[in-house]
Amino acid sequence: QECQDPHEELRLCGTPCPLACKNFTKSGSCLDYCVPNVCQCKHPYVRDESTGKCVVTDDCLIEPIHDCKDPNEQFLRCGTYCPLACSNYTKKDWECIDWCLQDVCQCKHPYVWDESTGRCVVTDDCYVKPITLVYD
Repeated sequence: QECQDPHEELRLCGTPCPLACKNFTKSGSCLDYCVPNVCQCKHPYVRDESTGKCVVTDDCLIEPIHDCKDPNEQFLRCGTYCPLACSNYTKKDWECIDWCLQDVCQCKHPYVWDESTGRCVVTDDCYVKPITLVYD
């Protein structure tokens, strides 16, 4: 048996969880068994599910599953787990897990997420709760 794609190779004992555009950023467990005599992408290629071809990860097609609601948002195949928001953009030393949030709309730079309005805004427009003074 020969493989069709020049970036594929025939594996006598292939993985049941081959790397693909939709999962190359995820870490996780995979069942430990062989898929016998299967064509799988050579390293460093991954499978592009939309074309069936082996591609480098930079060539994975970004096909938005949905349109982003806010014009200041962008669809990201691999967004940050800790997007900048009105509540955190001033913090200097906060830590974020370096994980990929898949297929998500997040604010374009220089916008941040305003939790109170559910929109991307410039930091000057971050909503500030008015202080109500009560006099006796």
